Amino acid sequence: GPGSALGVLAERVLEYALGIFELAVCQGPACCAVKSSTDRAHSAGKLGTPRCVPRILTPAEFRSQPWKNGGGVTHEIVRWPADGQGDAYEIRISIADDRTPGPFSRFPGYRRWSFLAGAAPIVLDVAGTVHELVTLGDHLEVGGDVAITCALPAGPTRLFNILVRDGVDASVGRCPCALPIRFAFALAALPWLPAGHAAVFDPPAVATLTADAVWLR
Repeated sequence: GPGSALGVLAERVLEYALGIFELAVCQGPACCAVKSSTDRAHSAGKLGTPRCVPRILTPAEFRSQPWKNGGGVTHEIVRWPADGQGDAYEIRISIADDRTPGPFSRFPGYRRWSFLAGAAPIVLDVAGTVHELVTLGDHLEVGGDVAITCALPAGPTRLFNILVRDGVDASVGRCPCALPIRFAFALAALPWLPAGHAAVFDPPAVATLTADAVWLR
């Protein structure tokens, strides 16, 4: 009858929705793959919703703090431990608006990764060696206590930054990753994550990533 037909239609819609999500995020030792409709139906019946749903952080949730020298603003996305105050953190992830040329803050005892996240390039003088970040995702990895001065040849831009305390077991990368990750940031839109948004995985999980994603594991 009409009721049973609507029930079948609802099941098909649910299976389709689960399949789209499972393309983006899943658990397991390998990269995500499309599951069969039988697997999706079993998951729907067992769980109701797919597992491994990451916590999505929007730019409105980032904590903003102007630089002491007035040259920009840092928007903190996440830190571990979450309740660490001041410099009491093992990992800090942020995005910075670089508005004027000048020196960067130093972070002794940390490793720094900086990825170009804005449309304009940035030129970094790292202890006397010049590095040009021109294309989205171009990056630099240096010790946190190294002196860095920036130039902005085409005006203000943005840098996505990760700080990891020395001795902390963490890996940072850009592009697909076959292993479970703790965090991902979209430099440009991913199929499941808008540009400029972040995802936190607790527990760590495998996710579909592209060259426009920066991850931490």
